[in-house]
Order: sequence, then C-alpha cells, then structure tokens
Amino acid sequence: MTQSAIEPSQPVVSKEYKIFLKEIKERILSFQPKAAVAVNQELITLYWEIGAASR
Repeated sequence: MTQSAIEPSQPVVSKEYKIFLKEIKERILSFQPKAAVAVNQELITLYWEIGAASR
C-alpha cells in the first residue's frame, strides 16, 4: 500500500460572506475614532474631578 499525500483543503468562502466581513471591518474602523474621543472626554472629566477634590 502506498500513502498518498493529503493536501489541506482551502475553506470555501462565499462572495456574500466576504462582503459582510468587509462591511463589518469598515464599521469598526469608522467607530474607533469616535470611541477614542468619548474615552478621552471621560478621562478629562475624571481628572478634573480628582483635581477639584484634592483642593
């Protein structure tokens, strides 16, 4: 008996799924700056409150 080489198969990904993933990635990238601004605003408020409380 001879052993044949088994080649790994490539996953089959539909065109619709690729489009879906691309749209999700685009949405995430578009919201990251908004999230960063919101976090920075909250941090500034926190630091301001800490500074005011330490007087």
